[in-house]
Amino acid sequence: MHGLSKWIMLCLLILFCLVGSMLIRVGIASYEQTQLASHKLFDIRTPSGYITNKLRGHNIAEGIEVRQQEGQQILVLSEEEDGVVYESWIYCFDHKLYEAYMTAGSQLSLDSGFELMDLESLSFEQHNNDLTVRFETTRHEVYELLFQGGSR
Repeated sequence: MHGLSKWIMLCLLILFCLVGSMLIRVGIASYEQTQLASHKLFDIRTPSGYITNKLRGHNIAEGIEVRQQEGQQILVLSEEEDGVVYESWIYCFDHKLYEAYMTAGSQLSLDSGFELMDLESLSFEQHNNDLTVRFETTRHEVYELLFQGGSR
């Protein structure tokens, strides 16, 4: 009887180790999925939130222009302050989202802007009072934002 209880204790210990190991693996897999979902949401929300907030202060019909420079599309947001016209440029260069702020008519190379975040690509289409913004994340997922009419 004494030998039997040792075997039962050994079996219970092995069972405990196996169940514990399985629970740890399930926990790790769950954590990895949560991290992946979190990074994906960050990749989507950061550029879309940034561009949306920049456009909120501008009227889509006025003060917004899509330009080409050095083969890249640039979203130009113009505003006048104390009689001086300033421009904010938002663009993607070398797989990164950039912004540059300067007086209108200034010459700037694209690598001189302020690097904000990684972004695979960014494009704009302007039709009348509507602006469509498309961006591709570093995970190669494409998203589209539509701004209609006045401020959004």
